[in-house]
Amino acid sequence: MVINDPIGKSITLRKSKFKVIGVAKTKGATMGMDFDDYIYVPVRTLQKRIMGIDYLMYMVHQFRSASVVADTAEEIKYVLRTNHDITDHSKDDFRVSTMEDMMKTLT
Repeated sequence: MVINDPIGKSITLRKSKFKVIGVAKTKGATMGMDFDDYIYVPVRTLQKRIMGIDYLMYMVHQFRSASVVADTAEEIKYVLRTNHDITDHSKDDFRVSTMEDMMKTLT
C-alpha cells in the first residue's frame, strides 16, 4: 500500500500540468543516475509542451538480437531520407548510430 498514492493527482512541469496515471516499479540507481526520480510523458507531449519543438531530437532502441542491428539502422536511414526528401546521403540532416559505431569512437 502506498501511503501518499499519487495516482490521479497532478504535477506541474515547466508551467504544464500533468495527471499522474501510473507509478513505475523501483529500479534504483546506476552509474550516478537514479531511475526512481524519472517521470515519463508521451514523446509528442514532451516535444510540444515542454521543449517547444515539433521534431524528434533523438531515439534509443534496444534489440533482442544483435544480428538485426546493422540492417535495421539502414532501414531507419532509408525511412528518414524518404520522409525528409533527401536523395544525397551526404546531406543527411540526422544521425543514426549503433553501439558498434559508438565503441569505434572510443578505440
